[in-house]
Amino acid sequence: MGFLIFKSRFIAVVLLALLSLCAAAQELIAVNRWVTLTSDSQKSTLAGNSFQGSDYFAWAPVPLQPGSKYTLFAEWDDGKAMLVIMQGHDPRAEAPSPPSGAAKSASINISGGSADKINFSVDPRSPGNLGYLVFPARRPGRTVRIMIKDPGDPDSVTTAVVNGVITGGVFSTPIWVTGRMAGAATTAPQGFLPLNTWVPLPSPGLSGRLAAYENEGEKYFAVVPVKLERGGRYTFFAEWDDGKAMLLFLRGHDPARKGLMAPSGTYSQVTINISGGKAWRINFVVDPESPGDTAWIVFPSATPNRALRIMLKSPGDSDAVTETPVKGSYVGSIYKTPLHLFAPAP
Repeated sequence: MGFLIFKSRFIAVVLLALLSLCAAAQELIAVNRWVTLTSDSQKSTLAGNSFQGSDYFAWAPVPLQPGSKYTLFAEWDDGKAMLVIMQGHDPRAEAPSPPSGAAKSASINISGGSADKINFSVDPRSPGNLGYLVFPARRPGRTVRIMIKDPGDPDSVTTAVVNGVITGGVFSTPIWVTGRMAGAATTAPQGFLPLNTWVPLPSPGLSGRLAAYENEGEKYFAVVPVKLERGGRYTFFAEWDDGKAMLLFLRGHDPARKGLMAPSGTYSQVTINISGGKAWRINFVVDPESPGDTAWIVFPSATPNRALRIMLKSPGDSDAVTETPVKGSYVGSIYKTPLHLFAPAP
């Protein structure tokens, strides 16, 4: 009998602990809908929000898309100071270091009141599609009502003056989003690559072979075509997160065809090929005598679902800009020989 009582009490304690965890970590928040966050009944520390220390946290994931703009609304009743954080990483994990020009989070942080709102955007280079709202409170059971509006309001609406008071703020630096939602992973662009836009180009989940890269054997090939102007000047950017070697091609003909020999004085492809790092860029020009107008970006990866972000800038940066050292290291190179765009396959 004593064992049964002990077992029942043990189960009750476990259930209470699980209920506490459920209160802290709430379900996926849908956009364009008001939701209430309630601070947990017990203090805790979140690894990704260590600057807050121990608090009564509530947090919840929310779907976000790279390059999109949103408005975060918050309303509360006690008139006290309010802090609500919109961040791009799971609060239980250590915060990643975002690339230059991106931020870890945006926040509503005011000393008192009952309502506020902010505009924020998601960095288009972001490898993820899931952000996290974090609500740290100084007492248990405190509530805040929030809504993520998609698409967000214009900045002029959010910062409008009402009754002599500015109603909201704007975060000009985009958030770096690394959270991923199962079943909705960021995928490669469909159709032709848009110019002057950061887009994800992850390696696919299935391996295969390409005729132009038989020497690579079976790899996880990501391929996307892009329209280029004959005689045009471009800068090709690539960013990745794992710090490992990177091999990336920009080829002048469909890689499903066997390799073709470019005319004298031209190349059939330009290449990013470095032993490690997180970013690189190359300048190149297109052969003005090219019979074609399409190139193919080819990413041969040894592993599936490796993250990569790319951008093709037109017109390209000057060679001086691309070759400028950053923190003492070179991050770019120049192809003096033009890229030949072959005629379309018959």
